[in-house]
Amino acid sequence: MRAQKTNATLQSEVDALRKENVTLKLQLKSQKDGTSLTPAEDDTKRLITRWAKFFQLFYSAALTVDSIKSTKPNFAHDDPERYQGDNAKLGPTAELYAIVPQKYITFMVQFESLAKHVSESIKCQIYVTSDYLQFHA
Repeated sequence: MRAQKTNATLQSEVDALRKENVTLKLQLKSQKDGTSLTPAEDDTKRLITRWAKFFQLFYSAALTVDSIKSTKPNFAHDDPERYQGDNAKLGPTAELYAIVPQKYITFMVQFESLAKHVSESIKCQIYVTSDYLQFHA
């Protein structure tokens, strides 16, 4: 009788551990795929992408991960100094800091995957737009 209870207890523990193992494997897989976002993270990602598309539409058509991860330039986005020497490379970064709210820039600088997502979403928008224009021209 006692052996049956011990066996049943051990069997239930094994079942619980198997369920936990499957859950952990699924979590690990979703983290590798990049699909394990909380609703707040998903909203933030969506808002940052929206700001990036606004930036693309009104300021610069291309935005690289390097320009996102660069530190804030020491000149304003509309300063003539922006066009002198190597400052021209930092022009899009200066515009980015002037247009996109600082909290979103902080997120993009801290999380390279988010910066890559923003850069890729803008590139996709450029390709879609150029394909549309070529097709309908």
